[in-house]
Amino acid sequence: MNPVVIRPSNRLLLAMSGITLAIITLGMLDTSVSLQLAVAAILLAVLLLTAWLEWTRLKQFMPVTVQRILPHNLNLNCQFSYQLIIENHAQQSIQLSVAERMPEHWLRQQRQFHCRLAAREKLRFEYQVTPSRRGPVELEGTDIRLQFPRGLWQARRYIPAEQRVKVYPDFSVLMKSPALSGVGSLPVPGIKVFNKRGSGTEFRHLREYRVGDSQNQIDWQASSRRLKLIAREFQEEQSQQVIVMLDSGRRMHVETEVGTHFDAALSAILLLAHSILKNGDWFSMQSFGAAERWLANVRSVRDISQVMQHFYDLYPSDISPDYLLAARQLIAKKPKRALVLIVTTLQDEDFSDLLPAVRLLQQHHLVGVIHIENEAIRQKLNEPVTTAAEANSYLGAVQLNQLFQRNWQRLQKEHVLCISSRAKDLLPQSLNAYLRVKRSGML
Repeated sequence: MNPVVIRPSNRLLLAMSGITLAIITLGMLDTSVSLQLAVAAILLAVLLLTAWLEWTRLKQFMPVTVQRILPHNLNLNCQFSYQLIIENHAQQSIQLSVAERMPEHWLRQQRQFHCRLAAREKLRFEYQVTPSRRGPVELEGTDIRLQFPRGLWQARRYIPAEQRVKVYPDFSVLMKSPALSGVGSLPVPGIKVFNKRGSGTEFRHLREYRVGDSQNQIDWQASSRRLKLIAREFQEEQSQQVIVMLDSGRRMHVETEVGTHFDAALSAILLLAHSILKNGDWFSMQSFGAAERWLANVRSVRDISQVMQHFYDLYPSDISPDYLLAARQLIAKKPKRALVLIVTTLQDEDFSDLLPAVRLLQQHHLVGVIHIENEAIRQKLNEPVTTAAEANSYLGAVQLNQLFQRNWQRLQKEHVLCISSRAKDLLPQSLNAYLRVKRSGML
């Protein structure tokens, strides 16, 4: 337990000054020395006894307790109510100043509260707080400063919180994306969708023939037994493997309206994982870069929390990712055929490293590359040009875009599923790619 720090209040200093002034006044009135000493002794004795009793009571008993009320799980960049309940256990009122210590990345307005608490009274203080960083957070504690009315001492004490909360990505921004309304129907380069017939399907059950069913769906043996047309119904294959490789390198630091590229990618992947598990497939995920994490074979939608807990506090590093090393590590862990989605932010010089990694992965897997577009280049290409400096910036953006498009076409010729998306549209684009692959029977 943290010790109580007790200091003289302004009243104690004023009382000492008053006694000194009284003794000086008596001396000026030609009173006897013995009377002066007696008055001084009495005043000092009363003051010291009062001060000692109050000091002892504060030292032995801190009459205030603190209780915190806040959610255990918070959403990134979403405001929440952080409440403090202060209770006075003393038999008399106290004057109180309260300041809660919070992490630097928690944004709030009011810093300190001042109040007067009656005997046995409780008061509730409320902060409106917005966390701006994901991950686990250790709450620090509360600084309390109090003194009794007409008190001679002021007590200070730090009360630790001993409480931990978690800040998760906020999915509400992605779920409100208008692009989600058409998910599953958007064309994806390299994917051709056909009817669910033959080797890419799983038999589900028999049912009565419906107008519009293909004749190939009719089960003639079952129809002859029941004396009516019976059709086979198929379902999409389940228990397929989907692996996401998430770039945690320096390019993912790029800021957008929905956070960094990495934040947008992580939020989209977690929601994509939920859809994959809901469709009965297996989900695995690997981050590569300085921060390398691996989570394999999540099977049920009930286990989506495993994905969340494993990656919610991950942040990108300041080094360039090694695509080829990450590909080798993945093949060593998962040689069986799967859909592998590489989520990254690419620049022109990255393709020389990416292409060998993609070719290696293609020996075992169906590979897709999801590139998160750089908003700065997009904005420069769409801005009006009125000055020479703006013209130079525009030409630079055009050149960078042309180099990227040339390399992007090289990647497409490698029979890779190529998806280029803005950060805010990453969820519908990645979800659409997964659903189109699943319906095409390519796995």
